[in-house]
Amino acid sequence: DLVTEAESVSARYRDIRADLSADQSAETVAQRVPVIAREIDGRLRESRRIVAQSPSIETLRGLEGEWNRLRRELSALNKDLTSRVHELERYIAQLDGFAKRWDQTFNAAREANVPPEVLRRIENVADEIRQAREAVAKQQARTLTIQSRVGVQDSRIADALTAVEQAREKA
Repeated sequence: DLVTEAESVSARYRDIRADLSADQSAETVAQRVPVIAREIDGRLRESRRIVAQSPSIETLRGLEGEWNRLRRELSALNKDLTSRVHELERYIAQLDGFAKRWDQTFNAAREANVPPEVLRRIENVADEIRQAREAVAKQQARTLTIQSRVGVQDSRIADALTAVEQAREKA
């Protein structure tokens, strides 16, 4: 029974590790954020110049439309990152449950004086679970960092939209 359970758990954390390697959604967003940030930089300069010239309402609407387009793009990226964070949280919870069970199994096996090779197998499974959890936690931290960068860019867009709105009220 122990061998079957060990193989089942091993298969699951291998699946999780494979997903960590295969899923590049956070890295794709990480590569996209600097491109968007540069676009925001350019649009901010342009927006400030336009707003300073007392533009027409139509010009301000066009400006607002471009800012909203960028904001929708960031929102989609943030949604993807949020989904990934939730998935990683589920993996962590699952791995934590595995780790707890295998620690309990190890303690029970040690008290029952099982053969040393069985104890080593239990320890190996527990170690592999901990390593998988560390890998998931690392990817989660990276994804949250990227999500924070997306949030910074969204704040910049919100500030630009506020300036456009103020210019529209003034006009």
